[in-house]
Amino acid sequence: MFKKTLWLFLLLVNLGFSQSSNDLAIANKLINKVTINKDNLSTLNFTLYTVSNINLKEQKLMYEVIEYLGTPYRYGGMTKSGIDCSAFTQTVFWLAFNETLPRTAQEQYNEGIAIDKDSLKYGDLIFFKTSRRKYVGHVGIYLDSNKFVHSGCKEGVSIASLEETYYSEHYLGAKRILK
Repeated sequence: MFKKTLWLFLLLVNLGFSQSSNDLAIANKLINKVTINKDNLSTLNFTLYTVSNINLKEQKLMYEVIEYLGTPYRYGGMTKSGIDCSAFTQTVFWLAFNETLPRTAQEQYNEGIAIDKDSLKYGDLIFFKTSRRKYVGHVGIYLDSNKFVHSGCKEGVSIASLEETYYSEHYLGAKRILK
């Protein structure tokens, strides 16, 4: 219910709702009808801002992201009952763009064109080295304003910031898959 209501609201925002006091009152009523905690409120505000400023290709990506938000993390999982990071990126890219990605984060890191961190665009894959091993351990999808979506061990599919200490210290690189 939450995801479908949120998607409808985001669609309305994208179709021309402004952030007038009346629209904000509608948003508050909508938020009151769904289960949301204060930590998710900043994600909702970010999502509202982002979706109102994106093109059709980006809307497809955001729609799939919203469908998976809150899905729990499960190592090796590939469904809405539990999904790991690389299955999440693989699934979203397939559903949004019919773009086939390999199954693992390491294999996904071998795809696309390497890009600098300061050149990140909506839909780029971002990679992290999460252990002492020599290979990629985590992948997410860049959104905007240093925010990205991923399936993390603690929160499942959620939006995080590249400015968070953990992610800034473990950032490995980014690849552009979409043209």
